[in-house]
Amino acid sequence: MESTRRVLVLINSKSGPGWSFTAMRREMDRCWDVDGVDLSYQFCQSVQDGIAKTRRAVDGGVDTILVAGGDGTVSTVGRVLVGSPVSLGVIPVGSWNGFARHFGIPLSPGKAVEALAHARTARSDVGVANGIPFLVTCSMAWDAAIVKSFEKLPVRGILPYVLAGVTEFLEHKAQAFEVELDAREPLSFPDPMVFTVANLTQYGGGARIAPHARADDGCAQMAGRPALEWTQ
Repeated sequence: MESTRRVLVLINSKSGPGWSFTAMRREMDRCWDVDGVDLSYQFCQSVQDGIAKTRRAVDGGVDTILVAGGDGTVSTVGRVLVGSPVSLGVIPVGSWNGFARHFGIPLSPGKAVEALAHARTARSDVGVANGIPFLVTCSMAWDAAIVKSFEKLPVRGILPYVLAGVTEFLEHKAQAFEVELDAREPLSFPDPMVFTVANLTQYGGGARIAPHARADDGCAQMAGRPALEWTQ
C-alpha cells in the first residue's frame, strides 16, 4: 500500500504586495490536493510563531513544507529544517525573493505551485552566523540597517525597500567590527559600508551580490557546513 505524503503550506500573509491567498490556494488544490497527498495550511503570525509551527510539523511527521513568503520567512522555516528529513519548497510572494530567483522558481505564485508539484529534491549548503543558520545572505553594516528599517515599515515591495535604503544611507555611521570566517584568522574592518556573506547569488530583485555562488559548493559559510533539502 502506497504511503500518504504529508504536505504543509506555511503562509506569511504579510509578505510582499499584489498576491492573493485565494488564487494561490486554488492552484494548490488543483496541483497538490491529489490521491496520496495529505495537504494542510497554516499561517505564520511572527518569526517565533513560524519557528514553533515548523518544529511541530517536523515532530508530527510532515514530509514537505511549502513556504509562501519572502526570504525572511524562508530562512525562518529553513533554519528549523536543517538536518531534518523534511523537504522545503518556496512559493515566492516576498518583496525580493532571492532564494526563488537563485533556483529559478517561477515568481508567479500559481506557476511556482505547479512547478513545485513536478519538482525533484536536491541539497543545498546553509551558512551559519553566531549559531543561526541562513539560506540566502548574511549582512552587516549598511545592508543590515536597510533590512532593519524595512521591517518596521507597514507595507512591502521594492519602493519601501528603496526608501529604507536611502534613509539608512543618509543616517548610517560606519562601525568597526571583526569577523571570523570558517574558523580562520579573524578579519578586521575599520569602516565598512557594505558587508555580506552570500550563500546564494543575490539579495533578490535581480541584485546579484555574488554572481558565481552555488548552492552546493560548500563555500560562503561562517561556521560549519550543514545541509538542507529543498524542492527544486
